[in-house]
Amino acid sequence: MIKTAVFLLLISTLLICPYTLRGDDNAADKLLMQARAGDVTSQLRLADELMFGRNNRKAMPQLAVYWYRQAALQNSPEGQYNLAICYLQGWGVDKKRPAAAYRYLEKAMHNGVIKAAIRYAEMSAKGVESASDPEGEFPEVKPDESRALAILRKISGYDPEAEIMLAQMLFKHVSKNAGELLELLQKHARRNNAHPEMLLIYSALLRSGSAGICDLKAAAQLLERAAAMKNPEAMAQLAELLHAGSGIPTDHERAEKLNKAAFQAGSPRAMVNRGMEYLTGIRRPHDPHKAFALFADAAKKGYPAAWRQMAFCHAAGIGTPQDERKAFNCYLHAAQGGDAPAMFQLGEYCRLGKGISPNLQHAVMWYLRGAEHGEINAMREAGLALWHGRGIKQDQENGEKWLRRAALAGDRTAAETLNITAPSLF
Repeated sequence: MIKTAVFLLLISTLLICPYTLRGDDNAADKLLMQARAGDVTSQLRLADELMFGRNNRKAMPQLAVYWYRQAALQNSPEGQYNLAICYLQGWGVDKKRPAAAYRYLEKAMHNGVIKAAIRYAEMSAKGVESASDPEGEFPEVKPDESRALAILRKISGYDPEAEIMLAQMLFKHVSKNAGELLELLQKHARRNNAHPEMLLIYSALLRSGSAGICDLKAAAQLLERAAAMKNPEAMAQLAELLHAGSGIPTDHERAEKLNKAAFQAGSPRAMVNRGMEYLTGIRRPHDPHKAFALFADAAKKGYPAAWRQMAFCHAAGIGTPQDERKAFNCYLHAAQGGDAPAMFQLGEYCRLGKGISPNLQHAVMWYLRGAEHGEINAMREAGLALWHGRGIKQDQENGEKWLRRAALAGDRTAAETLNITAPSLF
């Protein structure tokens, strides 16, 4: 209580000083007087003006936070949401306060603010650390993806961002949610104003075969739609398919134009694509050091596949000194960012003891994670581990499930294990 009182006293002092310096203007400041009288609408308007420096007011984020909080304490949904965002971003406060933000987002969500529900779901999925705060002690919030999904399912029909986040979370554990995800994406793709991010997820689902459908042609068509909207990620992905002739006729000239446009737009995927050309000497002079530098730049942007390519370079000593431990750590960065091929590689590293002590149980864990993300090799290895009971309790039913999915995606070893014919990838 003492800390809270001191905090509010300091803010109140800041509030008084700037306006007393304005002399006669202070008496004429009706908005300030109405805010002080407790009018919520005036408090919110004053907070906005102070946050952004509007209507000839000097930008004073600390005072803006004070007035958002006054509105929030009167159960204003807008005040609760804006205060939470200030706490999350560290605007007008001495440091970010995620625990307090989480509680105000919860209040705003229950008051019907869709954007608050989205941020609340996002934080619920990741969890929030406990914190001592001027507003009280906030206990730890443990990650709860099921709660996040339940919230997003309720609001996805009202907000495009919620729908995208729902699709991303369903894709994260696609083996459990394949049917729901496929239905959501199919419904969205039928819209004339389909969002490019949803088309990208749908394309990835069709390319992976993890929903029981592997359709490279349809995947390419979805990327064409997203690329036509000038989406850099879609342009970079479509360039890859055009170079490979995967689901679409080969067209190197068009692929180069698309990847160049994506590169100029700052796409980390396009950076990796260009890095691969320097690495392989295909279409560009062989220059492993330039390749590694491009991978590193893309990794700084948080692109998981860039970390995977850095791992490959560290493992092989290409463009950088060989270092299996660094390779393992880079694969770990990539896998934690959701990169499925890196999950498979981590499984291999754990199984073989490269850069880390051998651990078959950890290997199977990473194989299963990669399989859930649609990685063909991970599906096969997870299936084989379950089929034979290697590093995990034997479960031939689930083992067969993963082997069949791998076979459907074109893996011949999985098909031979089950004595079925795998579709050709070529």
